[in-house]
Amino acid sequence: MRFSLLLLLALMASCEANYFLQEPSQDSTQANPLNDLSRDPDATEPLRPWGRLDVLEEPVATVSWERAPQYMGKVVIAEGKVVGSHNSGRACFLNFKEEWRGQFHVVIFARNFADFPESPELYYLNKTVRVQGKVGKHRGAPQIVVNNPDQISVVE
Repeated sequence: MRFSLLLLLALMASCEANYFLQEPSQDSTQANPLNDLSRDPDATEPLRPWGRLDVLEEPVATVSWERAPQYMGKVVIAEGKVVGSHNSGRACFLNFKEEWRGQFHVVIFARNFADFPESPELYYLNKTVRVQGKVGKHRGAPQIVVNNPDQISVVE
């Protein structure tokens, strides 16, 4: 058994070494079939990898929470006083208006609770906050989903 494992490791090391010693047969751009422009007559340039999805874009504006819905699909910094909150156990909602239905709000999902202060619904309540994120919509209400504490800061 020990001999078989050693033989397997030696074989893998040999294959890996041979791979790096090989001469590239052609330009790396042409080697990728996805970058072969002759396959797509409408293509104007090779495919490029997407940007990192875990890094927020630069905000386009800093706005009051009332104006945030005007920036649907854009990254903004929204500011306002949290006047109501609710933690359902699955998500924490920070509301900027007493009558919260259909109004802009901030959501922190349970999978991220450990990264935030204990009981975020109480910690942020009655505080003015700035929230950075992409304005989206859920069930007709505009919102920003906060995935890490760096996206939200207490102003006062």
